[in-house]
Amino acid sequence: MLLLSTVMAYPQGEKLEVAAYGQTIVEVGKPSTLSLYTFNAGDNPITRIDYWIECDGDTTRGNLLLEKAIERGMATAVNIPLPPFNSLPRFQLSVGIDSVNGLPNGAETKVGGGWVLPVTQKARHRVFIEEFTGTWCPNCPRGIVALEKLERLYGDSVVMAAIHNDDVMACKGYGSVTQNVEGLPYAFVDRWIGGDPYWGTGYAGFGMRDIVDRCLGMGAEATLDITKALWNEDSTAISLTTTSTFFCQAAAADYALGYVVTEDAMRGEGSEWYQANNLMNDLEFAFDDDFKRFYEGGKQIKNMTYNHVAVGGWKPGGGYDNCFGGSIEEGYEMTADKTLDISAINMIQDKSKIKVIALLIDRKLGRIANVAESSVSDSTSDALPRISLTWGQRRMAKAYQADGRLTTRTSGGLIIEQQEDGTVRKYLTK
Repeated sequence: MLLLSTVMAYPQGEKLEVAAYGQTIVEVGKPSTLSLYTFNAGDNPITRIDYWIECDGDTTRGNLLLEKAIERGMATAVNIPLPPFNSLPRFQLSVGIDSVNGLPNGAETKVGGGWVLPVTQKARHRVFIEEFTGTWCPNCPRGIVALEKLERLYGDSVVMAAIHNDDVMACKGYGSVTQNVEGLPYAFVDRWIGGDPYWGTGYAGFGMRDIVDRCLGMGAEATLDITKALWNEDSTAISLTTTSTFFCQAAAADYALGYVVTEDAMRGEGSEWYQANNLMNDLEFAFDDDFKRFYEGGKQIKNMTYNHVAVGGWKPGGGYDNCFGGSIEEGYEMTADKTLDISAINMIQDKSKIKVIALLIDRKLGRIANVAESSVSDSTSDALPRISLTWGQRRMAKAYQADGRLTTRTSGGLIIEQQEDGTVRKYLTK
């Protein structure tokens, strides 16, 4: 009886909690993996898991020997192998972990559900990071530093917006998203994962970097590019054109476009522009030069410069209705025009520092499928906005008219496009 009791008690220490995975994107006909988020709530490092996959009533089983153990109290993604799928429509799939280290999984949540979206090819995916912050928030300097690090690490592979709350830079038009924020500081990554803008889902280290890496690796079901971003004559509105190409099948109502305008290098005089700070003498940040001004500073940091500040939102939560007509089939292409009226936004300081962000919103799952960002050019200027058109994996760097002048047009005569890989594309348009 003593031996039996000991054996029965031991499995209670093996617990691997599983979370819903949201969605994974796979290429038709190719083996792939599903990134399943897990947490070791047990007593021992985990080196082996036994799992099952259920789809359309069929169940398959397998096991994984982990190259790196999941330590006690550790949250990590486990890549579960998936078989090839041969049809395009999005479908649901469940994954369960029923044993850990060869013993029954005693976790409360052992099953993760979500969607699989097959595509004919994966589009380049830029990650959208929304940081929710405030000058009054003493822990929000973590988010300020996180955005600086992420921009340095990933360049234009990430697009960022700092959404201020209850301070001098408070953004209007973002309420539908802000209401889902659990407290400051906070960040959404593609509205798929939420957590601390620096720590991520943990409580130490630069965990946000791991989340961004995961999101970048997912790919996207559609491209999104800004082909025009121009001020009107009196700089009170932005004329915007976006293009999208889909590599999946979906209902048109499943997707929509939303917009955000941000400003860099915002500054001001007076205490309302001071940043509250609770990181002074925090040893976690003592040896990181990016935190130096906060670690060595006082409870209020003066002379701050704020970047990526969201100054306005145009349906950034759910997007505009009827953006895409009919049903979406593989190869579906769409051009959308939008005028953003900023005449009522009084907080803008320098319109040369303005950028516009376009969001391709997956309404079915509430996630950001893709994102594009551009600076804004004067309507009479030959300067080209920051544009990224995609054909396969190539991106346009500059476009010229036949006489050699830079152009923002993609119609009306001979257009010569120089792409980032050095190749040139020419075409005649009407």
